[in-house]
Amino acid sequence: MSDRGGRRRRPALGGGQSSLAATLLGALTFAFGLQFVRLLVVGLSVNLVQINELSSVLVGGLGLIVFGIGFLAPAVHRALGRRAAAPVVFGGLGLLRIAEQFTASLSVDLALSIAGTVLFLWSLPLLLRSLQADGHGGPHAAVALLLALSIDTSVKTAFGTVELSWAGGAAAHAVTVVLVAAQWVLLTMAAPARPQRAGRPAGRPAARTSWGAPYLIVGPVLVLEFLTFQNVAMQTVLTGWQQPAALALILAANLAAVAAAAALARSGRTLHGGVRALLGAVLIASVAAEWTGAAAAIAVLAGQAAIAVLLVSVAGSAPASDRRRSGGAVSAWTTAGMLALLALLFIYYAHYDIALPLPQAAVRPLAAVLVALAALRAAMNSSPVRAAVARSAALPALLALAVPAAQAVFWNRIEPAAGSGFPVRVMTYNIHQGFDARGRHGMEALAQVIEAEDPDIVALQEITRGWLINGSVDTLVWLSQRLGMDYVFGPAGDSVWGNAVLSRFPIRAVRNRLMPNNDQIVMNRGFLTLEVDLGGGESLEVLATHFHNGEEEEDAGHRMPQALAVLEAIDSTRTVVLLGDLNASPDHPEMLEIAGAGFVDAFAAAGPGGDGFTWPADELEQRIDYVWTSPDLTVTDFSMPVSTASDHLAVAVTVDR
Repeated sequence: MSDRGGRRRRPALGGGQSSLAATLLGALTFAFGLQFVRLLVVGLSVNLVQINELSSVLVGGLGLIVFGIGFLAPAVHRALGRRAAAPVVFGGLGLLRIAEQFTASLSVDLALSIAGTVLFLWSLPLLLRSLQADGHGGPHAAVALLLALSIDTSVKTAFGTVELSWAGGAAAHAVTVVLVAAQWVLLTMAAPARPQRAGRPAGRPAARTSWGAPYLIVGPVLVLEFLTFQNVAMQTVLTGWQQPAALALILAANLAAVAAAAALARSGRTLHGGVRALLGAVLIASVAAEWTGAAAAIAVLAGQAAIAVLLVSVAGSAPASDRRRSGGAVSAWTTAGMLALLALLFIYYAHYDIALPLPQAAVRPLAAVLVALAALRAAMNSSPVRAAVARSAALPALLALAVPAAQAVFWNRIEPAAGSGFPVRVMTYNIHQGFDARGRHGMEALAQVIEAEDPDIVALQEITRGWLINGSVDTLVWLSQRLGMDYVFGPAGDSVWGNAVLSRFPIRAVRNRLMPNNDQIVMNRGFLTLEVDLGGGESLEVLATHFHNGEEEEDAGHRMPQALAVLEAIDSTRTVVLLGDLNASPDHPEMLEIAGAGFVDAFAAAGPGGDGFTWPADELEQRIDYVWTSPDLTVTDFSMPVSTASDHLAVAVTVDR
């Protein structure tokens, strides 16, 4: 194919034999965008709000500015020109991804995350309009997005659910470079096509509405994917399955979604509005509650299938006559959808700090309603579009299933050890959701702190198993696999945030309880009780908890009912250790209440003297982390390893009869 000057042209994105290359290019570009959005959310919530203590309102305003820059996409595309826009924006996104992978500065990382998110926002209209097949790009873009979810989820979980840039090391760097190199190779194989001028099909009336409106769907779809359908850590909790099985479930749902989307795109069929409404209802039902067990697995499969069909039905319903004049509308509505993503995520996670009128439980269903409404809006413009999506487009989604297969082979199937009774070493450690005192994520550093003390039992606080604002990492499974210790989890703040206990010995009689005054505080608290079989006919009752935080008088008043609830749950005839971040100094009434019940403060009994401060780790000011023991136990070898792997110091001690 030659232009009028006789020069050879590259095939258009999605045109002819390049359709698969174009779809893969879109998938990789989408995947980099998903990574940058997650990194930006973490940077705003952890580094700015938690570490630098900026107000949520100020940080939310910054987020609005960043996402609002997406409205400049049409002007940027015009300035770059039709031929240069996609290579510059797509390729720039890949280059930023490499730069972010190798940066060691948190401030630079945040800046790159902002820049990467902006480029992703500018990429979205191009991805939605220039992945063309016979002049209709939407179906290719829908398949590309679904493929991106498989690529992103499989790669992330291959590194233990840790973001590639946080995993570090040669393997993570190599994977990033290979993915970006593949994107650049694909860029040389396909160029963005000019939107075709097309007349109205005979007998079909002109569209009466702007075609851009249904592209609002992208942001709400990503909310559901981030919070539920691609959240391996959360699905591990909800299904009760091992992580490889939960990942296989998600990737199988993705594979089915890609195959269904490609088949629908190739058929060129337009779904009746009633069918779209039914699919919307299925999607809403799949996220209407946090389903557990088999119901959770069914919800993932049904919800992801509904998203796939609705995406293609939206993308494949654009009248050909409307495509040339709708670029600005597509950009505007896509950016509006991404602003909806930001707003919904803010509402979802702000509930842990402030009271809001919209219930947190309404966020997922609301996102599903927006997806359904976008699909119904597209039905008003229905015009069949047949896109020659390559059948082989499903191959990357199929290959992604190799990750859970490999995980299953190499999975550390932990078998508790048979102990020989006392003495036993116990530890408590608030791991700050996997972040060090400066705000950098570092699971290996946390593991090394624990490993150095060689504990038999570890109580952990601020365990997060799928929070997007913490990178959706399953911190508990990661530590369990790394340390070779069995675990129990006690949800508190929600189903995926709370307390946990790691143990080398068999765990029995586990019970998780919520605090009696959770209706009076924003962030729910709870405590785990369990019995550890130490061997030799001996056992130890363990209570692990995390009290309400805050230094105001009202906050201290909230901790007293929690202390009383914990003491009431303890069998005074048993040998007990009480472990946790109690957020109170030794002279506070709630701590005096515990001491008055006969418990022994391990620091006072065997500590090195001094103040024993445990927080904040980089500028110690308070002692709020404790090991309390029943009076029938003796304590020796007290230790508070100095480390900034968390914002708390760990506390470890050996207990004996």
